[in-house]
Amino acid sequence: MSDERQRPTVATEQSIGEQSIEGVLDDICDRFEAACKSPAPPRLEDFVGRIPLSAADRGFRELLELELAYRRRAGETPAAEEYRTRFPDHAATIEDLFQAIPTQAAPARGPGSRPTVASPFADTIPARMADSFSDVVPADSQPGGTVGSEKRTVGTPTSSGMRFRVIRKHARGGLGEVFVAEDQELHREVALKQIQSQYADDVDSRSRFVLEAEVTGALEHPGIVPVYGLGIYPDGRPFYAMRFIRGDSLKDAIDAFHDIDTGPHGPGARELELRKLLGRFVDVCDAIEYAHSRGIVHRDLKPGNIMLGNFGETLVVDWGLAKQINQPEPNGASVKPATETRPMLLSGTAATRMGSAVGTPQYMSPEQAAGRLDLIGPRSDVYSLGATLYCLLTGKAPLSDNPGMDLTELLRRVKHGEIPPARAVYAGVPKGLNAICHKAMALRPEDRYPSARQLADDLEHWLADEPISAQPDTRTQLVARWIRRHRGLALATAIALLVVSLVSVVATVLVNHQREIADRLAVEKGELAEKEKAARSLAEEGFHEARGAVDDLFTKVSEDTLLNQPGMQGLRKDLLQKTLAYYERFLQQRADDPAVQDELSVDFYRAGKIIEDLDSPDKAIAYYQQARRLQEQLLAKLPGDLGRLNALGDTYNALGGALKKGQRHEDSLDMLEKAREIRQKLVALAPQDLGYERALANTIMNIGQVDGALNRFDEALKQLNAAQQIRRAHLADSGDTSKLHRDLAMGSYTLGVQELRLRHGDAARNDFADAIAELRQLIERDPRDLTLQYLLATCYRLAGDSVSQTAPNSAVQSYQQSLKAFTELVERNPDVSEYQSALAGVCMNMAARQHGAESLPSFEHARQILAELAKKYPENPRFMRDLAFTLQAMASRQIETGQFAAARAELESARSLLGEYVLAHPDDRDVRQKLDEAEASLKQLNGQHPSPPPAHQ
Repeated sequence: MSDERQRPTVATEQSIGEQSIEGVLDDICDRFEAACKSPAPPRLEDFVGRIPLSAADRGFRELLELELAYRRRAGETPAAEEYRTRFPDHAATIEDLFQAIPTQAAPARGPGSRPTVASPFADTIPARMADSFSDVVPADSQPGGTVGSEKRTVGTPTSSGMRFRVIRKHARGGLGEVFVAEDQELHREVALKQIQSQYADDVDSRSRFVLEAEVTGALEHPGIVPVYGLGIYPDGRPFYAMRFIRGDSLKDAIDAFHDIDTGPHGPGARELELRKLLGRFVDVCDAIEYAHSRGIVHRDLKPGNIMLGNFGETLVVDWGLAKQINQPEPNGASVKPATETRPMLLSGTAATRMGSAVGTPQYMSPEQAAGRLDLIGPRSDVYSLGATLYCLLTGKAPLSDNPGMDLTELLRRVKHGEIPPARAVYAGVPKGLNAICHKAMALRPEDRYPSARQLADDLEHWLADEPISAQPDTRTQLVARWIRRHRGLALATAIALLVVSLVSVVATVLVNHQREIADRLAVEKGELAEKEKAARSLAEEGFHEARGAVDDLFTKVSEDTLLNQPGMQGLRKDLLQKTLAYYERFLQQRADDPAVQDELSVDFYRAGKIIEDLDSPDKAIAYYQQARRLQEQLLAKLPGDLGRLNALGDTYNALGGALKKGQRHEDSLDMLEKAREIRQKLVALAPQDLGYERALANTIMNIGQVDGALNRFDEALKQLNAAQQIRRAHLADSGDTSKLHRDLAMGSYTLGVQELRLRHGDAARNDFADAIAELRQLIERDPRDLTLQYLLATCYRLAGDSVSQTAPNSAVQSYQQSLKAFTELVERNPDVSEYQSALAGVCMNMAARQHGAESLPSFEHARQILAELAKKYPENPRFMRDLAFTLQAMASRQIETGQFAAARAELESARSLLGEYVLAHPDDRDVRQKLDEAEASLKQLNGQHPSPPPAHQ
């Protein structure tokens, strides 16, 4: 069954030794966090049960931290008592976490009171900002204040101090950075934006920042963020306060809409969501039309600069590149042609370039790309709106299909209009929307919509099924539109035509009926009864045909590995849910029909398999138990029926697997032993059916895995070797079958993991070598199976781990093979973070076994991967933590090779990352220890090898 063919479970991977426990915990947390983002939140119990026993407390803490964060983000207020009831064994950890993150209290509103905002992030303002706030309220005049606190207050004085009190860092853009602050005058949260320190001394940058504040403040429109105040720090750096927007960007909404797993499924749901997004886009057009009426062009419109509030608000933000129409740059600042800029990330969400920048490349108009600032006007913004619409329709920024394209080539294509139509990128784009997008992005400004409002008009006409100016209707479209508008009349006409046709047919039938009336009178009742019986038989035959089709679908979806690859899981889930709906409907409608008891027992089993796959093992157990009871009753009537015996064996095996996943190991062993007994009986009754032997081997392997989880190591190895022995004998008898080779590969992998856990290095390496040989053959037959490729790359890494102490050179060779395999996976699937993280881990393992400067390229490779992951997935703190650990290890090797300046830079970066991590996760003792080590290393390094004094100008 499908439980015997799935990729290695976390319960299997947990047994690879202390050096890989961290990787197992990371994998569990990654999967849990991915499940938290799905529409149906996961059960914490399902993931806690997968944690290795040796890391139970630490793993529970990490999972609970994630769940609390996502529940609070969703507006819930989880209580400690709930978790103490669910997890009595972790009461101390639960108490620690709920004390570390207190519930926010309602601020007092009495006279003279100063409300505070309780937040675990309240102290995250970087230390470099301390000197920037000379108008900070002194600690002794601020209730609860402490010397050196990063909570600062700025702005005009109020009765209780300065107006704005900084709470936490929120976001960072191309020129400014934004903090969440408390308006102590009106008792509300606001966004406080200040210029970044690296631009603080640049006059042009300051002028542009002030212009952004002034422009935003002067544009009073529901689609533009209101500004509450503008101020200047004592050192001359400007800041301003504005409304704090709660919601996501249009880029986030577009990504969610086009996500194959979590996005809307079905044409109706997708059309509804598309219309919602287009409605938001029309709101953006209105805001830009208003700005143009005030003589302002935005010049940096893109999905990332459009915010969607939680209550229908659509706001255009980041007016840092805004320009008064027909006016020079602020303070006479000159903007160089875009072709003279330094290369930047070719991402639709990349920060706007400073100094010489005039927009974001993919959304920049051709005249902006050419540096023709004299040609920039409202139609330049119309072009950027068209590029934003392009992203909305396709899910990709224009010209983003080739990530290797350099900036010069990108700008050249923009300048010459060499951008493929939206329908060429995604065939599902409606033709009318494709035409609107194409017109908005015309190469020549005069060929575009004259205004943002006219672009919005065409969109609204399309939404209302009216003709659009961008594409005249063909005759077919005119007819189709008439039918849609006059649906009632069109339907009546069609019915009339159908009636005329039916009358003609009926007339012919009546004539024939008159001819045959005599024969009909001669039909006897017995003959009619036979016909009724035949009709019933035909209906039952149709039912069995339909059921057979559903059963075939269940088998195909369960076993088809291609449906479980990245990007296909959404389709697989949808198909399984449809299959489950059929089975559950059948179980309800025919539960009391004695004629279909065999089918009912199988359907309970199959429904359990689907529920275990899509939901949780605990929920599946009830279905398996129902199947078991029915199957035992049926088998009692026909004890020698092989089909019923086999079905009962499958159910016991599935019950054992579900109980194993729930950490109910003794109960699991009981069920698996019964499955083994039944499958041994099947082998004895039908020795010619080698499928029974294969099933028996899988049950024995499951028993060995449970023994390993219970630390019965000798018994575990005995069972695992027994399973492999059956498979090898089976292979000799049955010939070359891919399923059996897959079982052998999984068996060798599991044996290797167990031997590695027992520190039997040579035995583990031999087992991994066997697994590798099997996997390479399987991949040669089916190179599309990414699960096998991932397992192969993992086997190479574990083979290296098995001899890392005894044969470092051999370990490096295995790591290089793993590196190559993971690199191929990453190149083919760049959006799967699991592959990239595993690749970084191999680089670190290899660097640990290399000597001196030879290891630095491996460290650098890991650093680059993790830095990109930390930037791309800021919500996953594991990447930031791993990056810090990598920098520390790299610095140690640099110190060994005398590269003290480089080591100092890596240690300072590691210290900064670890400090940020500890602020968010104060109870993580491992990371706190690493932070202490980094600070000690820096202190020792500065004492022995101080930095050289700066050169005099």
